[in-house]
Amino acid sequence: MMATNALELEGVSKRFARTSALSEVSLIVPDGQLRAIIGPNGAGKSTLFAVVSGVHAPTEGRVRFYGKDITGQSPAALVKQGMGRAFQVARLFLDMTVRENVLAAVHARRGSAWKFFRTLASDRAAIAEAEALLEEVGITAKAGVVAASLSQGDKKLLELTMALALEPRLLLLDEPTAGMSPAETQRTVEIVADLHERRNLTVLLTEHDMSVVFALAEEVSVLHYGGMLTTGTPEEVRSNPQVIEVYLGEPL
Repeated sequence: MMATNALELEGVSKRFARTSALSEVSLIVPDGQLRAIIGPNGAGKSTLFAVVSGVHAPTEGRVRFYGKDITGQSPAALVKQGMGRAFQVARLFLDMTVRENVLAAVHARRGSAWKFFRTLASDRAAIAEAEALLEEVGITAKAGVVAASLSQGDKKLLELTMALALEPRLLLLDEPTAGMSPAETQRTVEIVADLHERRNLTVLLTEHDMSVVFALAEEVSVLHYGGMLTTGTPEEVRSNPQVIEVYLGEPL
């Protein structure tokens, strides 16, 4: 029996006016894998994420999600099919508490967002689900804190919790440790590794911190000038002469 692929990109290109951001990128991410995308600034990582998540339609090529062609579909349509995304800069309801943010995500998945705005205390099942998610990610102690007052690390963990509330099959993490302290980075690495293992969650992440990449990723794909340079295990990538030359600078 053939293994299921969570994500497939076939010859994907994206041009903005006269600028080519992606050029014939092909990529396969098997179901349940944790894959990292790395590369220098301007390599096309953010554009690739935008194409996969429906923010941009590709100029050429196809995107498939669990075998279904999703090329050009909207972000909202992809969320309904099981794709979740956490951004480099967390997108939260900053004037609401941590618990209220997660409740909003729970109700959005259920299609009952109107209940959330009518009253927060009317749906015990939604509250219980939100509390369980907060416990799973380890931010229960911050449940009553207004999101605006959280540290950068906790803001990003809150956004991760909200993405999990949407029950994704594929989770996209865009620079999940950007701006974090070393302690917050280590905590995030442990949480992502635990979620991936326990939920058998497919994860695609971009990350500038190579210690994070090599601690988490089962395979690493390297973009350079909008094209796919190579894909391999962390050990293969960190010793690849081309990758060392264009990005790493020295073997890691």
